[in-house]
Amino acid sequence: MTLPIVTVAEFHLPIQGWAGRCEPTPSKMERPVGGSGTKPSNGFFTCAWDPENHTTAWLEWCRANSKRNPEAEGRQLWTLTLCESAMLYVVDGLAAFERLVREYPDDQSKGGLQLPEPNWYKMADPADLAFDGVHITDNAVKAGMGAPSGKGFTGWDVESTLWFVWSFTSPKCEGPIDRDWNVLR
Repeated sequence: MTLPIVTVAEFHLPIQGWAGRCEPTPSKMERPVGGSGTKPSNGFFTCAWDPENHTTAWLEWCRANSKRNPEAEGRQLWTLTLCESAMLYVVDGLAAFERLVREYPDDQSKGGLQLPEPNWYKMADPADLAFDGVHITDNAVKAGMGAPSGKGFTGWDVESTLWFVWSFTSPKCEGPIDRDWNVLR
């Protein structure tokens, strides 16, 4: 089976936001491994930057759900302009995620009631890379949360992209993140 792949330009993926302690660089790219749900526990994750409201969906989720203090952690929000030729596998619902699992099965997956997870480590193998990142849409997040018990994918709380390859032009620091998850200008 071959997964349907699109370019960033074809998908119209906007400028991305990333929160970290220092400027993002290709050396920050981490080959993902499995996690506690269907989302890997590590990797280079971004989500769409909202320039009008100076935020991302992840910052909004953290504002409502996180007890961490990004100010104490020294986090800043960086925007990343995408290389238009970067290749994505887009997960827009459960069927697309299940197709990803079938293409990259994880023999160590927990199984049971939970939707199996794909083998993220194999997927990100630089010697056999089929695409530069996996984008999870808002529709997929909603479909996963609304799925029957055990059939949803967990950990993907907001629209986001897991990148395997550095696919950005120069990062721009938008400002530090305060204790309430606001980006200070």
